[in-house]
Amino acid sequence: YMTPSLSVAIGRSAGNYEFRYRRKNSSGKIVYDSVSKRNNNHINYARAEGALNGILENGLWSVYFYHYTSDRGIPGSIVNNIWYRGEELTERNSFVQGNMKLDITEAYRTQLNFKFGYDYLHYENKDTHLATVDESFRQYEGYLSSSHLYKVYEDWVASGAYDIHFNKINKRDEVTFQEPETFTRPWRLKHLASLATQGSFFHVQGQASVLATYVSNFERSREKQYESEYAITPTVLFSYTPFRLIDFSLQAYAKRSYRVPSYSDRYISLLEGTALKPETMWQYSLGMNYSKRTDAALRRYGASLEGYYHDVTNKIIAYPNGSLYRWTMANLGHVESFGGDLNLFATLRLFELYDEQLDITGKLQYSYQQARDITNKYDTYFGDQIPNIPWHSGSAILNVTWQGWALNYSFLYVGERYSRQENIAYYKMQPWYTHDMALTKQFSIATWKMRAMIELNNVLGQDYEIVPNYPMPSQVFRLTLSAEI
Repeated sequence: YMTPSLSVAIGRSAGNYEFRYRRKNSSGKIVYDSVSKRNNNHINYARAEGALNGILENGLWSVYFYHYTSDRGIPGSIVNNIWYRGEELTERNSFVQGNMKLDITEAYRTQLNFKFGYDYLHYENKDTHLATVDESFRQYEGYLSSSHLYKVYEDWVASGAYDIHFNKINKRDEVTFQEPETFTRPWRLKHLASLATQGSFFHVQGQASVLATYVSNFERSREKQYESEYAITPTVLFSYTPFRLIDFSLQAYAKRSYRVPSYSDRYISLLEGTALKPETMWQYSLGMNYSKRTDAALRRYGASLEGYYHDVTNKIIAYPNGSLYRWTMANLGHVESFGGDLNLFATLRLFELYDEQLDITGKLQYSYQQARDITNKYDTYFGDQIPNIPWHSGSAILNVTWQGWALNYSFLYVGERYSRQENIAYYKMQPWYTHDMALTKQFSIATWKMRAMIELNNVLGQDYEIVPNYPMPSQVFRLTLSAEI
């Protein structure tokens, strides 16, 4: 038995927008203030995805297809009141992935996953203020994963998995149609092996796992290999549910993670090659969750609170340095971070008519994070907040649904932060916030499931910058139509 599905979406946005650009000096005084129009913000894109799902005698299988294409302009920066026209970027992303699940016995299950992907990126910059560039990258990847689960007892399971991931990247100069001699044409094999166990006893649930990562790196020819990257990372997690009739739990975990930089990080960013080191992090967290469902008007409500501490070695950060396409990637030797997240939610049903309900759902989220660079006590920025991490951030979301219609309002706030490692006035980024609204309608045409959405972002036209020298648009209107066949 097999069922197919297909979804298509096409979008287009204009290339101009108005904004108010203000520039301050190191003392915070406004030295430039104007309302202007920025060009080169256009985007044309199309997305198609489809799936085949089937049933086997003792399992399930599925295959998923995806393709995305876009052509867009990248607005340039404004430095010392000099306007840069920006760049052009073309992307093509395609992949196919599949999954097969089999129940061999009542106690033993197995799963197989695969993926093949191709990414094409073409970047062109003809701005005479900057170095002209016309280059393309092609990335190829293949992925195969086998996992197994065995039920030891009713409340105790053990699992194991092995993954292998192939990745390769090529670069071409689109002027000469040749590969640059300095480009090493790298490729790598990434191996992942894990063992895990999970069980529960009375009101306590526990999970423990260990993950081994080994990355073999090559360049040019298969015979030439440079430094391999590897780590063993354990995780321990506990959850305690003290009450049977109340949905309340306490969670805690300790985890070591290991992140190998992607090929985009290493070969498309400004810091190329093997200079970018893997990131290692110890994570500790303690939190609680509470939720309640009722048959009254207040259908569901709850809250969650989490506090955490992270100790990071060779933390990977990114920040723009003259281009939004080619960010600068860097390692920070030692970063200490702690913070917390608070979430509140509630769903109110105003009335119910036949099979239709008018529901209003509200969500509030607040985060606090302090992330300090403690690499070297003799650095001028020792103990300072790391780039682009705000101390305070939060959001508020209100969603109303009725008869296939959905009205969504969201408020997003990002607090004060710094764009560089030194926490001085010149690098201070002011807080920003936006109000966004969207109206969505789901309907059917014959056997097609349709979805239309109208969005208005930055409703009040706030002036803000996410990164320095790149003012964001005052208001953005977008219309999206998608179909699922």
